[in-house]
Amino acid sequence: MATSVSPKKILIADDEKAISKALVLKLTNVGFVVEAAVNGNEAIEKIKANKFDLIVLALIVPEKDGFAVLEYMRDNKISCPVLVASNLS
Repeated sequence: MATSVSPKKILIADDEKAISKALVLKLTNVGFVVEAAVNGNEAIEKIKANKFDLIVLALIVPEKDGFAVLEYMRDNKISCPVLVASNLS
């Protein structure tokens, strides 16, 4: 009897719309379930409401930055791999 495997769920938290849209389209096309957040507050709300298998997190986003999102995850013992994206020098 074959078992069905649920697709992995990914959160893209980036305010650069072109980058976010490209990632969402590509990852969705290869079978992932993808959600996007355009600021840190939205990312935190999505993390509260869902369990993600991976978070792609820009450090510089409006409202709460990526560092605040990471602190929220740490303080609330949310364990999830995070791929940090940054253009900081």
